[in-house]
Amino acid sequence: MRSTLISLVVIVMLPSCSKENKSDKDFIDKVIDLSIETSSGEYVQLPDLYDRLADKIPADNDEKVILVDKLKTRGFKVTNWGRGNFPPLAPRIINIELMNGRCICDVTKTYYATTVDTLYQMTEGVKCRRIRVDSNEE
Repeated sequence: MRSTLISLVVIVMLPSCSKENKSDKDFIDKVIDLSIETSSGEYVQLPDLYDRLADKIPADNDEKVILVDKLKTRGFKVTNWGRGNFPPLAPRIINIELMNGRCICDVTKTYYATTVDTLYQMTEGVKCRRIRVDSNEE
């Protein structure tokens, strides 16, 4: 299964290496598309989503999560969220569950510790899956 997903990512990315841009979607949108289309539950982490380190961990109401914002524009609604710590590597992890129809996407934002006590590397990841429906319910 993993080799199939890797092959699919390579195939999806090959056309984007050409000089001609046939889509207005950015890389993040393409990753979200792939996660939704496959709905395999495979986690895809984007470690270079942010161009600089964070100098603090924001309060919950000030938190910005790029993947959540993009999913919301596609009609996804937040159904659950939580936060916690994962010492010593990550002083903060934020988990957000979103749903649109039978598709559930779990987004994770992680603040990783760096060699500087007051700086954190931020990453985000996503995995999507479909809710199975009994044939009696359809």
